[in-house]
Amino acid sequence: MSAMVQPHIAARLELNDLMTQVAQGDRQSFFALYREASPRLFALAIRLTRRRDRAEEIIQEAFIRIWTRARDWDEERGTAMTWMVSIVRNRAIDVLRKDVRTAAFDSELSREYEFHWITPQPDQVSADDRSELHMCIDRLDNHQKNTVCLAYFEGLSHEQLAERLDAPLGTVKSWLRRGLLRLRQCLDHE
Repeated sequence: MSAMVQPHIAARLELNDLMTQVAQGDRQSFFALYREASPRLFALAIRLTRRRDRAEEIIQEAFIRIWTRARDWDEERGTAMTWMVSIVRNRAIDVLRKDVRTAAFDSELSREYEFHWITPQPDQVSADDRSELHMCIDRLDNHQKNTVCLAYFEGLSHEQLAERLDAPLGTVKSWLRRGLLRLRQCLDHE
């Protein structure tokens, strides 16, 4: 019986020792900590989000936080694994909340712009052109669609887009650039 408990205790002590070394800036210990803890933390992230891509994002951000905040870990308050689990859990909750806000925003935005993609005079744009534009915009992913619509129908600047979409400025610029490129390609090929 004690032989079965020993490996678990040894693993917990090893993670605690690694975390102590990580707190002192030891990169090799950080890589070892990642190797040992990431499979369990990744499984937790998948269980919480039910999406592999989200879980990968969460683990990446969690380990950046673990590296930069390792000094905040206090062995008296819990094991290294407990501390890392709380980081992953909190990050997953943040991502899920953001997904809910984004889904609500996407739905609201889709309703708002559903029938108002183009507002020029009827003699300037044919019904076929409007239909083609609708079809091409519908092919954009949600981020690109939202960014393009807000930029061109509400005239928001890059900074305003970043604030409204709750995303980094560089990411918003990328969504807009890729969205416009995909629109151009779609319209040229139709």
